[in-house]
Order: sequence, then C-alpha cells, then structure tokens
Amino acid sequence: MPSPSKPPPLSAVVRGSVAYAARAREHLRAGLSDARVASLQPPRADEHLRRFFFGLALPLTMMRVAWANREIRASVVRRLIPPLLLVGLIATVGIMDIVGTLVRTRHDPTALALQIEDGRKSHKNRDDDEDEDDKKDEVNGEAIAQAAKDAKEKGGSVFDISAAAIEATQAQMATASANASAAKASAPPSPPPPSGIAAALHVAWEFLTSKVAKLIATLSIVEWILVWIGREHQDQIAYETSVLTGVPGEPLPRPPRLRFDLAWLKMKGWRTLRLLIFLALAAPVMWLVGMIPRVGGSLALVVEAVWATYWACVFAIANTFLVWEQPAPPDRAPWFMRVLRTLARIPLLGIPFRIYAGVLRVATRKVWPACLAFENAPWESAGLALARAIASVPVVYIVTRPAFTPAATHAFVARTSATGIEVTPVEA
Repeated sequence: MPSPSKPPPLSAVVRGSVAYAARAREHLRAGLSDARVASLQPPRADEHLRRFFFGLALPLTMMRVAWANREIRASVVRRLIPPLLLVGLIATVGIMDIVGTLVRTRHDPTALALQIEDGRKSHKNRDDDEDEDDKKDEVNGEAIAQAAKDAKEKGGSVFDISAAAIEATQAQMATASANASAAKASAPPSPPPPSGIAAALHVAWEFLTSKVAKLIATLSIVEWILVWIGREHQDQIAYETSVLTGVPGEPLPRPPRLRFDLAWLKMKGWRTLRLLIFLALAAPVMWLVGMIPRVGGSLALVVEAVWATYWACVFAIANTFLVWEQPAPPDRAPWFMRVLRTLARIPLLGIPFRIYAGVLRVATRKVWPACLAFENAPWESAGLALARAIASVPVVYIVTRPAFTPAATHAFVARTSATGIEVTPVEA
C-alpha cells in the first residue's frame, strides 16, 4: 500500500496560518465579550489574544465591580471626587483658554500670529543678549592693559589712563562686532518662512503644541502632588476592591490620612532612577546591533523599544504585593540572564557576555521575582502595561490608579498555581 503523499510545505504553512487567524479571531471576540460583561474568569493558557484583552480590561473591570458595590462606591466618591474636581477645574480653565484664543482668531486672524511672534521676539532678545555677552567676553584684556600702561608711562593722569582703557575697550568690542557680522554674512541663507496656508498651519501648530504641552504638564504635576498627598486613600480603595473581587489585598497598617509622605517620595524617586538604569543597560546591545550596515540604526531603536516595553510589562504585573512575597528561586533566572549564560559558554568569545551577564545580575537581581512573574503571565502583563499607558492621561490617571493593584493581583493569580488561590468569578 503506497504511503500517503505529504502536503507541500507551502500549503501546510498557509493552512496553519489560516487556522491560527481563525483562532485569533475567536479569541479576540471572546476577549471583547469578557471586557463587555466585566468577567473575572481567566481565559485558558492557549488563548493568547483573549488573555491579552483580559489583562487590558482588568482595570476597567475592577472599577465597574467596585462601582456596583454600594459601600465601595461611597468610599470612591468620598476619596476620589475632591481631587478629581480640582484637576478637572484646572483642565477646564486651560481648555477654555485654548479654545478662546482660537475663537478670537476668527475675528482677528493676526492675533494668533502676533502671539507666536511675541514669543519668538522674547527668545530673540534673549539670544541677542547672549550674543552681546559673548562679544564682551571676546574683548582682549591684554590690549586694554597695554593701552593703560602706555598712558601711564607718558605721565598721564588717572583720568587719561581710564580714558585710554575705555577707548581700547570700545575698539575691541567694535572688532568683535565686525567679526560676528562677517560670520553671519558668510553663513548660508536660512530657508524662506512659510506663507499662505502653510504659514497658518505652522502658527496654529506652534500655538497648540506649546499650549497643550503646558496644560498637560501642569495637570500631570498637580495630579502627582494630589496622589502623593492622598496615596493612602487610594490604597484603601485598592484593598477594598481586591477583597470584593476575591483576591488577597494589602491592608493599611492604620486608617488612611492625607499627608506628605517623604519616605514614599524617596522610594518613587529611587524606582524612577532604577528604571532609567535598566533602560541604559541595553546600550551594549544597541551598539552591537548598530554596527550592522544600513539597517543598524533602525534595529538599535527597535531593540531599545522592545527592552523598554519589556520593563513596562514587568512593572505592570509587579504592582501586586504577591509578586514580592517569595524571592526568586536560586535555580531560576529571567530570560535575558539565561540567554547571556548560554552565550558565555562559548570559548573566548563568551568572556564579554560573561562580564555583561555579571553587570545585569547585580543591577536586576532584586526585581527577578517580577521578571519571573511576567514570564508566567506575559499576555496579561502586556495588556496591563497598555492599560497603564492609556490611563496615564491627566484626569484619567487619578481615577484609575487604585484599580491597577487588584488588576495586577488577578492577572498574577490567574496564571500562578503556586499561590493556591482560587479566583471567585464576579459579574458586574
């Protein structure tokens, strides 16, 4: 009996791709359905896209479940509405200022251009002052001293010596100005300014970017200060939400209060510095990838972006205290350490990788539990990281911040069997 013929490799790849696309579509539909009904039932391990949307929707699900409970809803209103009103008032004033300026330009089209031009003139005046200071610095002190010395040797009075020094100073400044004018004349001409619609769009873009950026920066600073002062109240909401949704929460040691917590401020500053150090650790890999001809620069940017995204996902799942309860096992290390240890086994060529692995180990050893938690729940962590990026918008952040701790706990528990915790499904 002849053996059945094997399908061509290309058809197998096409068939597999179509099947995967069909499964992905089903997982996507199921994930959107979970988000719509606020389900806390974790997806199966093989439903990758559904797990991603499960993590993405978890903070919103936490908020919906908490708002459906009368006691927690009263707690949320009491603790979050006052700072939300303050931030909303500042945002409203800033938006009204931007809209008002744009409305005035309909009646006076030159008003917006004049405002931008005034800002340019102020910058130009500062630049001119700096140029004048540079010219003063260029004055030759030796020539001035020599002129004063010559006047003194001729038997001149104190007035004659001072006049000679002043005359020499003026001559030196005139020479410096002439040199600066010659340098500007030899410089290539600047491109002509835009005109017509291009000029209008350019002015509008400069106005919006400056005003909107200032408004966002102001709101972010105000929100950060309010979170700093009322952090304990937000942590209390997170604890109440965790208990309500059936996962462990981290209770506060004392009733929440408003205070300037300098210890927490110091901790946040250290964590920010630590994240910058982690991002900088990719520099050797970026340099190595950047040596590739033609595409090296683009690939180096991709490497840095992937590395930054990885740490965003790690710290998204690390928002739950369960991650830090048990230290990482001595025989387990994050994926980047395993890769470097494999490369370090290469004779001679492995020495740089061994040194690099040692640096990474010292710098990242304390966050290995979070790295391993990400490896247990990569799709949920990615969804949580995207949700955190979306919720970082001012006004939204101050409301959604308490939801991320219980959301990270659910994502961690859903994929970690070692805790022995069962999730109680809750429908909003």
